[in-house]
Amino acid sequence: MLESILSAIPKRMLGPTAFEALGFSVKWYGIVIVFGMIVGLLLFTRLSKSVKLTSDDCISMFLVCIPAGIICARLGYVISHTSYYFPIATTAEFFELFAIWDGGVTIIGGIPGGVLGALVFAKVKKVKFLEVVGVASISLLLGQAIGRWANFFNQELYGPPVPEGATFFQQFPFGVYIENLLDPDAIGWHATEAGAWHYSAVLYESVLSFIGVALLLLLFRKVKHKGTVFFGYLAWYFISRALVESIREDAVFLGNMPISLGVLISLIIIPIAVLLGIIYYQNGSLKRLTFKKLDDDPDVVPLGEIFRRIGAFFKRLFAKITGKKIAEPSEKTTAETTTETTENRGIEPPETKASDSAASESAPQAAEAERLDEFKKKFYGGKK
Repeated sequence: MLESILSAIPKRMLGPTAFEALGFSVKWYGIVIVFGMIVGLLLFTRLSKSVKLTSDDCISMFLVCIPAGIICARLGYVISHTSYYFPIATTAEFFELFAIWDGGVTIIGGIPGGVLGALVFAKVKKVKFLEVVGVASISLLLGQAIGRWANFFNQELYGPPVPEGATFFQQFPFGVYIENLLDPDAIGWHATEAGAWHYSAVLYESVLSFIGVALLLLLFRKVKHKGTVFFGYLAWYFISRALVESIREDAVFLGNMPISLGVLISLIIIPIAVLLGIIYYQNGSLKRLTFKKLDDDPDVVPLGEIFRRIGAFFKRLFAKITGKKIAEPSEKTTAETTTETTENRGIEPPETKASDSAASESAPQAAEAERLDEFKKKFYGGKK
């Protein structure tokens, strides 16, 4: 039944142009992107109360971050396609650098632009920057999950060709039908077979993003420091990006690199985001880039202890999300370990010496208290 319904869907439902008005063509790409922005903004206004922002504050931040994100998204795209845009020989080629209406943006460049805009907003409003972007990152990922489908209408972001026998993937939305062969001299490194079904990388990344939104909402409700959510967003998005980027036929490669540029950037950001997220989760700040100590020892925490605490952090995080209690292995305290060591060596533990000294000093005080009690009993005749 499902296969018959899916097979009835035409290969190419809609072209890139939605409609034309006043001599201008309105593209489906822009409509989908704007719709994703609006839905993300609505979610942001619902969650912003946790960081004491009003709806007007959310709109103001939106108006600052979106232009900054678009500018950097275009800049990132131009940098990743230098062979196409450079060298510049004519004035027309120079203005092509800014021709965003002809396409060419990347979310990897847009993220730092949006973060920079949020930093300016936080400074002006005098609010905690990471707390604000922690809440906003959930809305951003929701907007990305919706906006990714804009690439479907432009026949972009697709996987390798579907084999002849895999009929399940030769239908929308599990596959996407690519009609036009990419021009090897145009933007895009890979020429693909025209008129063929390809695996739908758009669907895979969109689904992963929706799953990420659900996980970030759970994390948002469980953690005290909302800035932790931002690092969770970075880790989840770039894990998803690395997975999808590894199967994209139109991925961008630099030189003879064995992996695409998107995968390389993802592999750099993921561990950094995880480590900073753990630090912020524990301290509520990144000013002190250390893990919380279990004692007052001022020495540097050993590397093995850092990895042990990373594992403990993920255990506690899993317990908070699932509501399950995880039994922690019993560990001997530093005092117990010191006592055992000194006893084995025949040395009196320092704690014992200190307690004996304290007891000898308090003995006269105890005797004086007893004499005072006896005096009270004699004076009051045993009555209070």
